Amino acid sequence: MRNGHMTLPVLLEMRNNPTFKEKVVTLNRQSDTADFEWCINQIRNSDVIQQSLDISQKYLDKATSLLDTLPKSDITPHFKKLIKRLQNRMH
Repeated sequence: MRNGHMTLPVLLEMRNNPTFKEKVVTLNRQSDTADFEWCINQIRNSDVIQQSLDISQKYLDKATSLLDTLPKSDITPHFKKLIKRLQNRMH
């Protein structure tokens, strides 16, 4: 968050929590560490991380399904390996 990246958990929490959203929109690189820590704790204490993992899994499943509809080629196993790596990164 300090670098300005808005991750999916941050976006989901902003949508669900108006107080969190108000805090996030005021953050900048010079904001107090305590403000960032408050935001991180809000995310950790909500279900948005699990929601983000579920959304990621949905898209990985979709990628796998679409890959299976394409003509087989030498590159297909590489795409499947990439999808598997992304799934493993989530756990």
